[in-house]
Amino acid sequence: MPEDCPDSVSMDKAKEILGDKFDEGAFNEVAEGGAVTRDQLEDALLIQMPEQAYTSVSQICDVARSSGVTGLLDLGSHPANEGEDLPAGLLYTNQLGYENPDLTGLVITQFRTKCNGIGSIDIALTLTSLKMLDMSECELTEISDGLGSLGALEELNLSENAIKQLPKTIGQLKNLKTLSMFKNTLSTLPDELGECTALEEVNFFNNKLIKLPKTLSALTELTELNVGGNKLKTLPPTDGWKKLETFSCHQNTLIMLPSFAGMTALTFLKMDYNKVLGELPDFGDGMTNLTHLEINHCAYSKLPASIGTMTAVKTVNCQGNQIDTCEADFSNLADLDTFNISSNGKLTSLPEGIGKCANLRVCFFQDTGVMSLPAEMGKFTKIERLMVPKSGLDSGAEEVLTALDSVAVTNGGWVKRL
Repeated sequence: MPEDCPDSVSMDKAKEILGDKFDEGAFNEVAEGGAVTRDQLEDALLIQMPEQAYTSVSQICDVARSSGVTGLLDLGSHPANEGEDLPAGLLYTNQLGYENPDLTGLVITQFRTKCNGIGSIDIALTLTSLKMLDMSECELTEISDGLGSLGALEELNLSENAIKQLPKTIGQLKNLKTLSMFKNTLSTLPDELGECTALEEVNFFNNKLIKLPKTLSALTELTELNVGGNKLKTLPPTDGWKKLETFSCHQNTLIMLPSFAGMTALTFLKMDYNKVLGELPDFGDGMTNLTHLEINHCAYSKLPASIGTMTAVKTVNCQGNQIDTCEADFSNLADLDTFNISSNGKLTSLPEGIGKCANLRVCFFQDTGVMSLPAEMGKFTKIERLMVPKSGLDSGAEEVLTALDSVAVTNGGWVKRL
């Protein structure tokens, strides 16, 4: 890029700088007011060469090197890429095979090799300017210590491989914000992962993790964490996860949990299918941002009072447990849309205050011992789907159901007895 390149680049100036590499269509896609920024021009170079023009991966790399491309080099061969509109600066190849190309001299900031079957991350370790690396579905089984040399990395996707462990050098990635490693074979994580303190999004879904290092508590910038589908029995302290908005720890073997009370930014919590979890964690009374709560198919017996303080909650799924007591008062859950407490055979009454949940649209409590319903429910106007016990309801409940049946039909839904 010329040193005298202006901060705002007009179409004519872009043509002058890029010459025969200029693409008018690509320019117009990113231009505002007839101009692009210097960064847009530098990152993209507005190159959109047709994939059929390439005959080898090496040729693509040569073009990227000679053109000084600093944006995205995509060597992915995933069928999902076919037919997509390619963004400006995307050098793209489809099913050209892997040639172990020479990447020396490339200054790209984004590199994707999805589904190339490369088998080693080492091909990328010379690309020290990388901010994004996607080597998902590349038949990787191990990650070398050289990963730590990619200090500029902000996003790393190594999902859907067969990686058994991460190197300790991952702790050197101080700029890493997104780490995606779902569907691998990890059983442990290095303590050094806790040194990646810029991390905001982490996904370890569907591995073989038996524990998480306590150092993960230091990841105070986390907004999204998925450790579902593993073999975890407990979790590290969560006090530092005050910015966490989405947390999934479902499909594990959790037995005991630390307090969740500090995670007051949570909007989504998924912890279902922990089938031996006999007690829910301390939620505190500050989860006023939570809108979605999945706590079904565990083994706890009480619906804690703290759920009644989750004033923004819209969905509560707690079916398939051993609930016999509802300590939660739903009087303040004005936004509640979906409530499923079915298949709790010892349950004899719905939560106190549910009659004030006038926005309730879906309510399932079949396969329970509930016999009565609050009269206020008969005035609900938004009910669409309601599943109730096949028999045993008292006369008052039957009157409520008669009213709600008409409402549900009007709303395009139904009332079912199961």
